[in-house]
Amino acid sequence: MVKIHEYFWRYQGFRGRWAGLPGWGRVLVGIAALPGIVLMGLSMVAVGVSILALLLLTWPVYRLLVVVSGGREVERQKQEQPSEGMAWPGRRHVDVKIIDESQAGLVQAQPVDEVAGPERT
Repeated sequence: MVKIHEYFWRYQGFRGRWAGLPGWGRVLVGIAALPGIVLMGLSMVAVGVSILALLLLTWPVYRLLVVVSGGREVERQKQEQPSEGMAWPGRRHVDVKIIDESQAGLVQAQPVDEVAGPERT
């Protein structure tokens, strides 16, 4: 917690010193910071260009693999989906009946002891 206060007061001191500079001094500091700002922008552009180069190199290989493998697996799975009446392999069909309490009246739950069966001794 002490470090947070230290950083806060350092920031406040910087703000005070920055605000205390005359206008021409702030302009000079801004001009001195321009090369760094330009370099940061250029590095962001370089990252974008490198990503585009990566895509440009990998896209033809991807397309070639799709053609060689005979198409996408996703499209094949869509075609093989079972119809509405068929069940998925390895899954059970469960019928569900939803009862609205306003139409069916209150549903009384049985106590846990009755459901569990005879007591164990």
